[in-house]
Amino acid sequence: MKLKEYLSKHNLSGNLFSKKSGINQKAIDRIVREQGGCTLRIAKSVVRATRGEVGFHDLPSGGADKNG
Repeated sequence: MKLKEYLSKHNLSGNLFSKKSGINQKAIDRIVREQGGCTLRIAKSVVRATRGEVGFHDLPSGGADKNG
C-alpha cells in the first residue's frame, strides 16, 4: 500500500504521521507525492510506523535525504 493510501485509510494527515513516525514533514510530502527517493533509514521508519502496511516495495527508492 502506498503511503498516501495508508494516510487516507487511517484518516491521518502528513503532519500527524510525521510526528508519529519521527520523519521530517518534507520527507513525508515527497514520499506521498512520489517525488524522488527516500533513504533506507526513512524507509525503515515508514515501514515500522505503519506496522508493515506500507512495505519497502511501496516506497520510492534511492536518493539522499538531508531533512529526514
